[in-house]
Amino acid sequence: MTSASVPIVDLPFYYINDIQIKTITNTTVQISAGQCRDSTNTYDITLPSAVTINAAVNGLNGLDTGTFAASTFYYVYVIASPNQALPVGCILSTSLTAPTMPYGYGIFRRVGSMVANSATHFINVYVKGKGTEREYFFDSLVTVLTATGNTAFTSLALSTLGAVPPTSQLAYLQATLLPATAGNQAHIKPTGGASYQFMYAPVISQNSTQSMWVSLNPTGNSIDYQTTSGSDALTINVFGYKESL
Repeated sequence: MTSASVPIVDLPFYYINDIQIKTITNTTVQISAGQCRDSTNTYDITLPSAVTINAAVNGLNGLDTGTFAASTFYYVYVIASPNQALPVGCILSTSLTAPTMPYGYGIFRRVGSMVANSATHFINVYVKGKGTEREYFFDSLVTVLTATGNTAFTSLALSTLGAVPPTSQLAYLQATLLPATAGNQAHIKPTGGASYQFMYAPVISQNSTQSMWVSLNPTGNSIDYQTTSGSDALTINVFGYKESL
């Protein structure tokens, strides 16, 4: 049994050391050992060893409440007892700010996010980063647009489409354009953005597949796309995202 205690003043505000996430099965994820400050920046929480969270059960090291659901974003928390009476553990929740806590637990810190697909399976991800900035890379692509053309910039809400959670700041995309006419192009940018300055490789040339990152509009985590012709066929897949914890 380990504890949460009063802050260690030499450690930075809202820090996270280690506490990394990896997918184990369709319904379980593993959280590695580490230490973090709680959500109020008051307590330090130490997770002494790896914990497996099972979304098929409720309570400590499971889902906070309800039933594991398809096409849903889940947030991963480390939780502890303020008086150190209970072992530190983890929990999953659909709430971004207020997970339902097991009896006796009063402090928490979000340490990641997971996506359940339409088959009610966690999308297998590889997570990079040990601090408060985390990158998630999917084992398989999530398609958000298929063979579509539009001459006006058109919005794609990636959170609504089940590709990236609302906590994301960047989306990692793979785009393929089959032009109706040689020389046609496609453009992608953050929704409402005046230019393409907040992304890498914004123009997709004809008959090509291109990987890129795009800054996201906070409302719906959306991007805009445009093609030269309505007859062009643009396909956009998401292969990952970046978030701050």
